[in-house]
Amino acid sequence: LGWDAMPLREVRRITGKRNNFLLGQSIHSANEAITAQKDCADFLLVGTIFHSRSHPQEEPAGLALLTQVDQVTNLPFFAIGGINPENVPQVMGTGAKGIAVIEAILGARDPAIAVTRLRHAMDSARSDQ
Repeated sequence: LGWDAMPLREVRRITGKRNNFLLGQSIHSANEAITAQKDCADFLLVGTIFHSRSHPQEEPAGLALLTQVDQVTNLPFFAIGGINPENVPQVMGTGAKGIAVIEAILGARDPAIAVTRLRHAMDSARSDQ
């Protein structure tokens, strides 16, 4: 959920504490991560990390935001924004549990190859940790 969506606490009230229903919050700062955790988020989507063609108006926060989020919350978080196979190792080195991508797949000449490259980069980054 984005910050302009229905508040997490309200969604949680409607859905209850279902084991198969996870609520995520998109965040752009460490303070938003703290708030999302207090509001019962199950996971965080953190970005925009690098320049992204799908959100060109967003100023990239860089890897420092991921490190800050890792320091202020114990929620699993996923990086979004300009993620590609080349920067996956750096992203995963910050404590991120994974990545979310748009352009890396949809903008690829061959999406299947793009997915394979991303998965390989993720597997390699995890084995290096």
